[in-house]
Amino acid sequence: CGDRVAVLTDSEQLTYRVLADRVQSVATQLGERRRLVLLETRTDVATLVHYLGALAGGHVVLPVPAGREHTDVIAAYRPDVVVDA
Repeated sequence: CGDRVAVLTDSEQLTYRVLADRVQSVATQLGERRRLVLLETRTDVATLVHYLGALAGGHVVLPVPAGREHTDVIAAYRPDVVVDA
């Protein structure tokens, strides 16, 4: 199953094994302490990997559209981490 394609885009193809490795890497980077992660979202592989990585690490994800001002959201929720994947 690990060598089967998990994600296929016009420019990229990831197997389940590669996806799992990338997700684990993000989970490790975020650490073990539960965090609120503000994730600026796009329709791309990096966003998917960061979303899954945060969830795999037991973190709470606050998705927001990329390319916009999020000052009010950041002030209201005070995320521990802001990710612009």
